[in-house]
Amino acid sequence: MDVWSFFADTDRLNQIVGLPSVRFIPLSNGQKGHYRAVLRVLGIPVHYEELPFDWVEGRYYKVLRRFERGPLESVGGGLRIAPVENGTELEIFAQIVPRGALGTWLAPRLGRAIAMNKILLLAKRFEKHYLGLGIKPSSAAVFKPAVNRAQLEFRLAALPKPASAALISTLRDYLTSASDIEVSRLRPLELAQKWNAAPLDVLELCLRAARAGVLDLGWHVLCPRCSGVVNEAASLAAIKNTTHCDTCQISFNADLASSVEARFAPNPAIRQAHPAAYCIGGPALTPQIAVQWRLLPRETRQEEINLRTGSVRIRSYQAPGTIDVETNPQTSEGGTLEIRCAPSGVSADVSRVRSGPIQLRIVNDSDQENLVVLERAGWRDLAATAALVMSLQEFRDLFPADAVAPGQELRLASLAVLFTDLSNSTSLYETIGDSKAFAFVQNHFRYLKDCITAHKGGIVKTIGDAVMASFPSAPDALEAAIEMQKGWAEFMRQYGAQADVQLKVGLHQGPCITINNKGQLDYFGGMINTAARVQAQSAGGDILLTSPVWDDPGVRTMQAAGNLKAEQLTASLKGIRGEKVLYRIVINARS
Repeated sequence: MDVWSFFADTDRLNQIVGLPSVRFIPLSNGQKGHYRAVLRVLGIPVHYEELPFDWVEGRYYKVLRRFERGPLESVGGGLRIAPVENGTELEIFAQIVPRGALGTWLAPRLGRAIAMNKILLLAKRFEKHYLGLGIKPSSAAVFKPAVNRAQLEFRLAALPKPASAALISTLRDYLTSASDIEVSRLRPLELAQKWNAAPLDVLELCLRAARAGVLDLGWHVLCPRCSGVVNEAASLAAIKNTTHCDTCQISFNADLASSVEARFAPNPAIRQAHPAAYCIGGPALTPQIAVQWRLLPRETRQEEINLRTGSVRIRSYQAPGTIDVETNPQTSEGGTLEIRCAPSGVSADVSRVRSGPIQLRIVNDSDQENLVVLERAGWRDLAATAALVMSLQEFRDLFPADAVAPGQELRLASLAVLFTDLSNSTSLYETIGDSKAFAFVQNHFRYLKDCITAHKGGIVKTIGDAVMASFPSAPDALEAAIEMQKGWAEFMRQYGAQADVQLKVGLHQGPCITINNKGQLDYFGGMINTAARVQAQSAGGDILLTSPVWDDPGVRTMQAAGNLKAEQLTASLKGIRGEKVLYRIVINARS
């Protein structure tokens, strides 16, 4: 896959071989995935239509470009990769259709200049690197990045909180050596995988680097269908509730849990990165897609592919609907997957689907082109979603003013919320006095913050003696709650004196909306109201959960792995219609 990963990045490939950058404009004729492209050659504008790429991950890709005028009718090309004994065979191909005498003269010379000379030379340089005999070819090696190293060192030294020296060194090396294309779209969780580091450590380092002016934090709105970036914003306040994808030609509501992602780029004072566009739909831009085929009307295509184990989603840009398939290795031979695209929707025979080598057959039963993709459903695991980032205490401490616009409401499909309160808090002031009681409450806030921060959470607000915290997932919230209750006896020994105070905890999860509350992020909706009422059912020393938390797959895994026992009960929650099923977990605190 090393050869594929390098050569499938068509933006980087085209930049290295010296092709001009391109400006892409969506077509208005309803053809999804087609773009009008404009570039300049010797100062002369050239216009063409770029059709969607075809590819099978790890094996080949190809693209066709049709020119509106000039000496060429069309240019098609791509590459094929095949394993051979003791190596990998790389085939570069191009098909140039001339227009007129000038085109007939130009076509073979253009093909040799790009494919035969520049790309072949690049392939030889990559082979030399792969054998350990040279550096890896990159656009950074061709176009030396201009990095202000003095400013970089000054700002790295001013990071707001300590960070791993090894991670800081890795970030420094990456910012000074990676290409413009790579550094202009830094995804922390993807970097963590590449650097073999803890995802949360890399994300928090990027947030600190953004606060120190090493990086710039940006919010990218992703299309829920094609996953392409359709909008970029410098702050949450600039994100609009509704947006439009030109590729899929759909409008959708932004969801902070799935379609808004935090990405980073070097601050211009550190490095001027100019990420030029060369392709609108190359394989590297959507690495979650294993197969993408453009089928003409009534076309049928079939070939053997290799599917990885895991969840696969099947969809078409033109036909409605999606199909989710779980692929697992099987002992039976002859795995197959047949997909049919019709005006009514996408259908598939998945009875014999398996991971590994299978026969893929796609039939276009319609009178229009169909662009069909098979994509890995878990690709968003590498996205630092807004829901995840906003839940981190690190983000709330470093960027307290980064909130949605006043009056704007952004949807969150799923958020885990934890509420705490203190039992007998009223008598606390009478028992130990105002001064000691105030100190106790402040210390208890610091204790809870440590537990919350350790499990990807952040404090949204405090209300009297109570805390509201948010988490990206129910397991994170539950682990924080367990840690709170387990350590409460020790906390009371240190700070409680003769006070008899218990910690009450309630958890709930579900959809809500994000709002601007006096310049800070806050959450609103029925789910939040329910979460607040659940905590009121706690007797102290326990954790109250709702069914959406107890039945969460991640919490189910915790139940199976440990001694997580719960008593089921029903309760009427103040202001909430009907009785609710709750689960009470009693924690044996350290004594």
